[in-house]
Amino acid sequence: MRAFLEFLKKEWLEISRTGKLWILGIISLVFGISNPAIAKLTPWLIEMMSEDLSELGMTVSKVVVNDLTSWTQFFKNASMILIIFLIMFSGTITLEYEKGTLIPILTKGIHPYTILAAKTTMLFNGWTAVYWCAAGITYSYNNFFWGNVVAKHLVFALFGYYLFGVWMIAVLIWMSSILHSNIGVLLGTSAVFGVDFVGRMFPKFANYFPGKLTASGELLVCATEPKDYEKSIVITMVLSIIMLGIGCYFIKKKKV
Repeated sequence: MRAFLEFLKKEWLEISRTGKLWILGIISLVFGISNPAIAKLTPWLIEMMSEDLSELGMTVSKVVVNDLTSWTQFFKNASMILIIFLIMFSGTITLEYEKGTLIPILTKGIHPYTILAAKTTMLFNGWTAVYWCAAGITYSYNNFFWGNVVAKHLVFALFGYYLFGVWMIAVLIWMSSILHSNIGVLLGTSAVFGVDFVGRMFPKFANYFPGKLTASGELLVCATEPKDYEKSIVITMVLSIIMLGIGCYFIKKKKV
């Protein structure tokens, strides 16, 4: 446990010194504010374009915005938050091997599992912080402007996409334990997502893929019900554990 805490501290210092902590904070702030801001500005933008649209024979009706408009924008932006996060930390393990910084650590007797556990914990904590801070900022502004009363099943919908992010991080860790470059890790992670995307194209199997959780925003308008995501949640959690387990196996076999 002591070795784990020491390596966790090392990871925290590295994130702080490289500026990644500040970047995560900026991402949370920008995406958190942009959702209600876009919703608030939408009627004004439509009004600005109404004259041009009327000349084309298009009639623009009055646009009504509320917290649902903002939350819909949040789930559109959530994919960007996750992509940026994965790119930022794609080299969390591979760069250590490339630079040789793990050699003195491993020679001191620290187990590879300890290193993997510390890095995984830091990634999960980072994703938790950036995602829920962005959600919290959006919630606060929505509550100020409209009150969070229109969007339904909000907490469950937010948790669904958060869990999908956890799975993608598990895939990233899995790929990092096998491959030797951050580009390879990103390509491998993208390939797994591609398989998930193709699998969801078949309606009979869509509920069994983690990617189903990316559609949790549909809960806000009651287009789906929480029970529709139960299978995907269970499978996502199981796959995340399995991938981290495989990562532990390969990180032990990896040569420094």
